[in-house]
Amino acid sequence: MKDIKNYLVAILAGLLVLTLSTRSAQSAPKQYDAVKLVEYADCLSKSNNGWGSADAVRLDCSAWKPK
Repeated sequence: MKDIKNYLVAILAGLLVLTLSTRSAQSAPKQYDAVKLVEYADCLSKSNNGWGSADAVRLDCSAWKPK
């Protein structure tokens, strides 16, 4: 009976560790392509030379926006 309890505790502890380790992996931040990010930032800084509405600038640079 003592061995069965030890096995059960070991299995439950393993499941707890597995659950905690997979949960942190799923909440990892999304990785963006560095080249697209630089191109998008460059477009935002150069678009309309700082003139115009923010919506127009975002529309002009939508092709380079990382997804």
